[in-house]
Amino acid sequence: MPLLRNILFALCLTLSSTAAADTTIQASLGYGLEIAPNIGDSQEPNIMVALGWGLAGLIRGELGLVAAYPGGNDITPTGELQIRPMLIIAPPILPLYLRGTLAVKSPFSEDRQLAYGASLGLSFSLAGVGIFAEAGGLPVADESDTMRWLLEARAGASLAF
Repeated sequence: MPLLRNILFALCLTLSSTAAADTTIQASLGYGLEIAPNIGDSQEPNIMVALGWGLAGLIRGELGLVAAYPGGNDITPTGELQIRPMLIIAPPILPLYLRGTLAVKSPFSEDRQLAYGASLGLSFSLAGVGIFAEAGGLPVADESDTMRWLLEARAGASLAF
């Protein structure tokens, strides 16, 4: 629980320092493909809901909650939950952005794992409503401590207020 407490403390500090900054909420669908060591193994699709806050001009902070789904017609969560603190660098003139991600897998169990990665994305917005698509790498260690390199694609929509 100390990890969760630290994440919540950092979130409170971020919220207090960005009271006048823009706030966003995002919803997105992600899909992963393993590129090493088992090339081509697909991952379960996942859904992420994230809250974001502008920190300083071109820097944003986001906190996402991710749930994995088995795909197909079954919409029952598989039980894997992730908390993803993220930092985004997005120049205001360009539609490109860079996202750094720290993923805390199974944050409420003793088997929690940390993963980190980065992605490059493209976003467009008009009147506070935006769409985005991104691709990036997210290396994770499995139960046997073997490093698995995942390529994750994600697309979604955002609302700024």
